[in-house]
Amino acid sequence: MVKLESAKGGIVFVYFYRFQAGPSDFRSEIAGAMKTSTDVYFVEAFNPSLDALGQQLDDVGIHSLASVVAFSVSEKPDLFEGGRHKDSYVSPQFKVLPDQRYLAIRLATQTMPYP
Repeated sequence: MVKLESAKGGIVFVYFYRFQAGPSDFRSEIAGAMKTSTDVYFVEAFNPSLDALGQQLDDVGIHSLASVVAFSVSEKPDLFEGGRHKDSYVSPQFKVLPDQRYLAIRLATQTMPYP
């Protein structure tokens, strides 16, 4: 669904990896994605996979991340600081990161859910 909707806006997915719940080693997939010289890494996962993926992306210096929901369920929100995020719920731990970093800029970190 995300790929289809993104295409309408001219966004092209250059690398796609879907996994079942549970993996914790994403290094080979990250290396494959890095070969595409992508602009943004779109991340969706549940913990503990989410935080493992976030840590491994951080370990190789990848910080241009986007998500719909995942970042707000992270137990390590600092891994996703600076990422683009839309969600109808934003945890207090995640919400303070952009507020602290961009003191002079008013940010909308919560959106209304859509039908």
